[in-house]
Amino acid sequence: MKKIITMAIAALLSVTAFAQEKKDNVIKITTTDKESEIMMLNTVESISFEEVTPLTMDIEVSNITKNSMDIDFPMPEGCKYWLMCIQKEEIYGTYAEKRQEIKQRFNDRFTEDKFLRIPNFEAGTTYYIYALMFDQDGVAAGLAETSATTLPDE
Repeated sequence: MKKIITMAIAALLSVTAFAQEKKDNVIKITTTDKESEIMMLNTVESISFEEVTPLTMDIEVSNITKNSMDIDFPMPEGCKYWLMCIQKEEIYGTYAEKRQEIKQRFNDRFTEDKFLRIPNFEAGTTYYIYALMFDQDGVAAGLAETSATTLPDE
């Protein structure tokens, strides 16, 4: 019985000793989009909270034919870059869900205004056009969306 008590006390003391070892302190930040960022506290210089200024873009579609269309994407002031997503399926969900979907499906990334003449569309088909804008800190700060339907075959 003495051996069991001695072993239990030894085990308890070793657990206590391990628990007192110096651990690196980390901070974990989880966004509402369920994205996580983990940082070592000794590498953090400062933490600040800033208001995100919403960005807007008026996507203009013109010159629609059976298999092409012109799309003007005027990049707003304060935007660092934006992601373009054009697809046949409409993206449904909350603002956060739409942002996440565009991040996964985007066709291209731009850092300036773009006027694009896009060919190879299917006749009589509706296309959904999205632009996800990021501010100077790389934070998703705006989502523009529109749709256009190509002319049908005659």
